[in-house]
Amino acid sequence: VKWANFNVCMGCPFHSRMPIFTVKMDTRMAIFTFSIDVALSTVGEMPELYLGVAWHLFPSLPIRLGSSNGDVTAGIGVAWKCIRIDYARIFEKHFASDFVSAELRF
Repeated sequence: VKWANFNVCMGCPFHSRMPIFTVKMDTRMAIFTFSIDVALSTVGEMPELYLGVAWHLFPSLPIRLGSSNGDVTAGIGVAWKCIRIDYARIFEKHFASDFVSAELRF
């Protein structure tokens, strides 16, 4: 498998107060996108691992399934022209977390 994208970014996500270094890789195979993200803390915390697959049966409606540090994740997105809206849910041990994001491209 050849990894199509490889990104490295640094920053502080809104849910974390510690600086992190993130390595992201993904590849597209037919109607599926596979991704791996590894987030390394710059202050000695344990690395975080995120795995996922997106099913693009329809180009504007990706359906996603994955793992966030061992917790099951699921989501769906809607893309139309320059607008994209994504919903994700992380099924954690004692509760669930919901995330919604919106993107507008110029």
